[in-house]
Amino acid sequence: TNNAAYRFLGLLPLAFFWSKKPLLQYLFAAYIFVFIIAGMKRGAILIGAICFAWFVYRTWKAARGNQRTLITTLTIIIAILGFRYVSDFYATSEYFQRRVEQTAEGGLSNRDVIYSTLWNHFINETSVTKILFGNGALQTLSISGSYAHNDWLEILTCHGIVGVLIYVLYFIALVKHWIRSKHNILVYNILGMTIIIMFASTLFSMSYNNLSLSIVLCLGYCLGQLQLIA
Repeated sequence: TNNAAYRFLGLLPLAFFWSKKPLLQYLFAAYIFVFIIAGMKRGAILIGAICFAWFVYRTWKAARGNQRTLITTLTIIIAILGFRYVSDFYATSEYFQRRVEQTAEGGLSNRDVIYSTLWNHFINETSVTKILFGNGALQTLSISGSYAHNDWLEILTCHGIVGVLIYVLYFIALVKHWIRSKHNILVYNILGMTIIIMFASTLFSMSYNNLSLSIVLCLGYCLGQLQLIA
């Protein structure tokens, strides 16, 4: 299992920049997705699948005439090749087989223990200050012996209810900017996928303190474009 899968996941929004070259776009996206699968991170694979569906939908919707035919053809070809790749990978990798079996059995890689430990610590907390403002940065390590692998629990433990509320406002602000960008198709597509990656990663990984360079670049570009036309 390789956490670098999330770094590759962060590259997917960049595919939208090649909107005038759909063949290059799809080759780039497919190439990135191969590395996401190879990383064996189930969360990254799930988010990647959602992002790829968003990518196909948005590129197909923006296309006209022959471009739509090309995109449909490319999607079918990539789906077939992707199925063959995953099938061969599964057949030749015992570790991949074990990961699939763990998923089917509801295996959470010990996350359920970490979640319950941190949640029980919070609900049994008697200090109002710690409930509101948390136990301090990185205190999940001393409480559960590990990071939370969930931003909401991580922030609740370390920064309390106030920290969680600020995090909610952070995502509300991002969504508001995304809605504002509807008139700029490129920014709308990139920012939409970036938000999907960032929010979905909060549920079973780390997002706010683990943003990849490519995600930061996408955010900077999109917010900068919106600022120019404000």
